[in-house]
Amino acid sequence: MFEAFYSSIQLEDSTYILVGVASTNNNSDNQVWIVKTNKSGQEIWNRKFGTLLDEAATRVTTDIHGNIIVGAGIITGSNNDPWIIKLDSAGDLVSQTILTSGAVSCGGADLMRIPLSNEYLYWGCVDTVIQIGDYQYPRFIAIMDSSFNILAKAIFHGPTVRDIYIARPLPDSTFIVVGFKADETTGVPLGWITRVDNNGNILWEHFYYHLDYLDNYFADVQQAFDKGFICTGTAWTYYDSLGIYNQDIWLVKLDSNGCLDPNCFTNIGTIEVSDDKYDLQVFPNPASTQTTILYNVPPTIKHATIEVFDLTGHRLRSEEVNAGEHSLSFDVTTFSNAMLFVNLIVEGKMVLSKKILVIH
Repeated sequence: MFEAFYSSIQLEDSTYILVGVASTNNNSDNQVWIVKTNKSGQEIWNRKFGTLLDEAATRVTTDIHGNIIVGAGIITGSNNDPWIIKLDSAGDLVSQTILTSGAVSCGGADLMRIPLSNEYLYWGCVDTVIQIGDYQYPRFIAIMDSSFNILAKAIFHGPTVRDIYIARPLPDSTFIVVGFKADETTGVPLGWITRVDNNGNILWEHFYYHLDYLDNYFADVQQAFDKGFICTGTAWTYYDSLGIYNQDIWLVKLDSNGCLDPNCFTNIGTIEVSDDKYDLQVFPNPASTQTTILYNVPPTIKHATIEVFDLTGHRLRSEEVNAGEHSLSFDVTTFSNAMLFVNLIVEGKMVLSKKILVIH
């Protein structure tokens, strides 16, 4: 027997709704499982729905009338279709909706009610390739009305998958989305955050990593008091002597534009580096008064320099640096508006280079 809860909410009367999956044989005879408990964890009622194929509930919310709205997945033919179940407070079925058009093969339905409205924020995937070469099941978020009809949609398409872990409504009627995007060259997942308006327009998106050669994920996000965002997730950090790589908790604080550094216009990744590989980051970028260079040089290296050049190849600065993780800052107020190159030179050879745009 297998039972698991994937999501829960607290109701206004201090009771709880928990949703997940229940199986009798620990195989694929799964059903949607919905349980109501009191604040002491004692069961008030439990309900199971499904055909014993491979159904599961992934998200729970409520409507403005206090009904319980459960996002799930149901097997219909060869598809695992999104399935929205509405129950009253006593656990009796009110209605159910199966989304069989334009949303397939992505598992359960994920949705939450938008505060102070009877509309829902929904996320899933579509079975339509937007452009030739796109990933075949692009993810999307949508605004749904009280009957679960889609009012507006933003589709995140491209040659690799952008997978949504959670989407949240914000007080200004925009939406914040986090998950991961597979790098187009290496396939390595990068932490992904994007903001979308209520018409489905993508306002901005950024990608971050702890290490750019192992997996990185954002699993949840909350808006902070300063209007920035706190992202939590996981990062695989290194291989040990047995060839096993290790997973760490990942916490990233971003500003209101989703930037790691104020007013960023490029994706620079996180500013953490490892001890055994080269790394070079420059921020803020663009820069108007001062820029900071964060670098890492393996401890075995005896001679390294940071050099800054303009587009003509004229060297503006050269500074010898020590091995290890360090940073240096320099003033750019005397430079004209231009593109500069920051190079890490090791034993006379350039190993990394970054561009920085100076705008006054």
